[in-house]
Amino acid sequence: MLSDQQFQDCLAELTTPKVEDWELFLESHGFRIYRKNLPNTALYEYKALGHYPDVPSKLLADVFTDLEYRKTWDKNMVGFKRLDHGVIHYTTKFPWPLSPREYFYELTVHEPKENHFCVSSQTVGKTRAADGTLQNLYSTNNYKSMVTLVPSSMTSSPSSSTLLSVPGTSGAAASTLSLPTPGSHKVFKLPAVNKSVRVEEYRQDVVMVPSEDGKGCYVWFGYFDDPKGHIPSSIVNWATKSGIPGFLKGIQEACLSRAATQRRTSSSSSPTRDRPSTPDSAHGPAHSAANGSLSTPSVHNDPSQDSHAPSSPKNQAPGTPASAKDTRPRAKTRARPLVSSELVRAFRVCIRAYGVGYVFATAPKLVKTLIAFITNPRKATPNGHNPLAAFVRALLTVLKDGTSSRRDGMSMLLMISLGGYKLLEVFLNRGMKKAILAQHIQQQEQEQRQRDGKQSETQETWTRSDVHKIELSSDLQQRITMMASFLSSAAAIVFMHRHRPQHATIDYSLFAVVRALDVFGHVAVKNQWGPSWLGSYGAVAVFVFACTEIMFSWLYEPARLPGPYAFWITRMARMDKRLLETLRGVKTNAIQFGQKNPPEVSNLLIGLCEDIGLDPRLGDFELQKRLSCQVVHQGIATSCEAHTAYRWIQGFMISTGIYLPVHLLPALLSPKAFLRRLQDNPITTITSTLLATARSSAFLASYIALIWYGICAWRSKVMPLTMRLTGRRYTSNTIDNIYGPLLGSFMCGFSVLVEKPHRRAEMALYVLPRAMYSMWSRVMSGRLSRRVEATGEALMFAVSMSVLLTGMMWKKEMVRPSMQGLLGWMLEVRKSKRRHGHTDGTSEMAMNGKGLKPAAEAKDALSSIDTTDKASNGV
Repeated sequence: MLSDQQFQDCLAELTTPKVEDWELFLESHGFRIYRKNLPNTALYEYKALGHYPDVPSKLLADVFTDLEYRKTWDKNMVGFKRLDHGVIHYTTKFPWPLSPREYFYELTVHEPKENHFCVSSQTVGKTRAADGTLQNLYSTNNYKSMVTLVPSSMTSSPSSSTLLSVPGTSGAAASTLSLPTPGSHKVFKLPAVNKSVRVEEYRQDVVMVPSEDGKGCYVWFGYFDDPKGHIPSSIVNWATKSGIPGFLKGIQEACLSRAATQRRTSSSSSPTRDRPSTPDSAHGPAHSAANGSLSTPSVHNDPSQDSHAPSSPKNQAPGTPASAKDTRPRAKTRARPLVSSELVRAFRVCIRAYGVGYVFATAPKLVKTLIAFITNPRKATPNGHNPLAAFVRALLTVLKDGTSSRRDGMSMLLMISLGGYKLLEVFLNRGMKKAILAQHIQQQEQEQRQRDGKQSETQETWTRSDVHKIELSSDLQQRITMMASFLSSAAAIVFMHRHRPQHATIDYSLFAVVRALDVFGHVAVKNQWGPSWLGSYGAVAVFVFACTEIMFSWLYEPARLPGPYAFWITRMARMDKRLLETLRGVKTNAIQFGQKNPPEVSNLLIGLCEDIGLDPRLGDFELQKRLSCQVVHQGIATSCEAHTAYRWIQGFMISTGIYLPVHLLPALLSPKAFLRRLQDNPITTITSTLLATARSSAFLASYIALIWYGICAWRSKVMPLTMRLTGRRYTSNTIDNIYGPLLGSFMCGFSVLVEKPHRRAEMALYVLPRAMYSMWSRVMSGRLSRRVEATGEALMFAVSMSVLLTGMMWKKEMVRPSMQGLLGWMLEVRKSKRRHGHTDGTSEMAMNGKGLKPAAEAKDALSSIDTTDKASNGV
């Protein structure tokens, strides 16, 4: 707060400026702005001297000290809050990617004579001495709790006419309030820093006196702000030159806008001697001081706290936001931002979606390349090349291929689908608002013509610049979301068809279809559209159906499955290739038992029997009337039950090696939380991890064993019983035809009952796209033209993505946590804390307030996909 002598010096400067030690920085909007370097620092303090010819001092002081009104014209303002001891907590945002800034400051208003105002504000806790050194005004044990001592400058009363306004006090209290006495103190607890950068040093003094004609005012404006960042001077000068004039012009327009509003409402409220009341100043000047401040800080960057940007301007002018265009009042002449925050957010979604697609495309290849060079460097290195150079070249090739839309288009598919949706949504929203505004203006003009050109005094007047005032209904916004997501997804799949015509995209489309069906399934369960058991066992039925299709296709037509998926099943099945070829030959009648067969197939099982130590005659189709169980068991055991038990034990051991790292993955992602649980309850933590691993391993072992037992049970149990009951004899080709493998494919799906209920649904959603992929290949292969097939796929993908994204934006509880984590991070949508019909670990963490950060949520989603991949692929 300025003393009486300092106030008189400021008044004198309005007529005779004292600028011997000051540098003229710029002139703009009737103001001369000076700056002076603070000793022993790289910081500047500023002062501005000028004249507003059309803004009275009362009005300017009112706008300066009314934060509620500031919300209507300062787009950068986040909010404010009155704390204990008259401290104001003010938060302002900055252009992306800068973090918001928060201020804790005290404000006083001094009116030594009528219409002469001095508004002062200063952050609590610190100030600068004349030599530029930073001085603490408090003693503290930690950063969150401090004792603020009253500065010595406040212990001498400026004059008997001083009115000290303390935020949070009534007008009557303010009129009789005396200044603090020397040695008094106030205890104030600073909250912990959240997501904003806290500015510790800021001060501002504004002196306003009326002009000679009483229509305007002269202004002395002093300002200092320490943003703490090491910012290049060129950026500082650019920001200051653009920010100060913008603020001076913006607050002038805010004053004129308020004056116009007051004139329109003058018939219902007449002005008084005090400053005009505002929505938050019902208690007069004292309360206005609590609500107002000019302390919109200068933009700066603290590298230790700003997580997004490397640098930003500092030492900007008093009360000026990052750019002039954001400080204009929301009036007809206010300049709109060149790029709206919605567009900036849409571009961020584009970058995130492209990055996720790039990771999905390159990560498996990078891991494969790394493993190849570690396990067998000689084989991975071309002859005559340096191993290290070859390794680096291979990595660079993988990274380069990830950016090519023709080699791997997943990044482009996600960017066009998700980023294009956000961009289209912005344009459609704005177009709809303009259409509604045009309708309002047309209706307004018709009503005005009906009143013979007279404007209504009570009805709000609409103009072309009032687009931001239009609010769309929730139903209309949902329709816009559906339309934008449909169009962008259709464009994405068409782009893939045009740029990658030789690569199938049906697996992406079917994945979207399954996730959209999952959204509909949750809606059905929530609305109770089916029987009660459907919610509990519907996932089991889906899993059994999908596994039947997948395993039957793998046994007889593996080309109908995605290549990596079919390879994984072959690896886990441990079934000899010659036995598979025999089953396929029996199905196509290329192999006949008891007859002479072509040379290319007659020796298939003879070689197998020789390799496993059996009599070669057991594999001779001409000598055998049916396939021997010993050959089917590959010499492991003669009993079908013993063979099944062996397959279960073997599968369990292999699965444990897969699932133990999977269940330890949360410990790697959150080691502190895992170690804390381990210290609190080590037995429970270790036991739960081992039991979860055992359960998953038992699932995969049962999956493998059941398909083997289904084949054996048909041959040794079902068919003999059928022949005894019917009295009919069946040929060997009938017994060993598709029925045994079909029964095994059906039985293996019931292994999902070993898993917990909430895992069954996620596993069913994983295998269902693979089953649909196989069925699509079986039904559509060669029956439709490529153009018709591509059109149907594009329509299917677009509709599915539209359902999924609309559910994500408007009904998040209908979308599974695994999708919410990754998709929500890309779309910048918070993960919902509750889901209908699910109590899995992810939703429990969210309800307990222990949800993962966005990047960790993406890892969690990837790990869940990987887990279900391993869990549902076993034969």
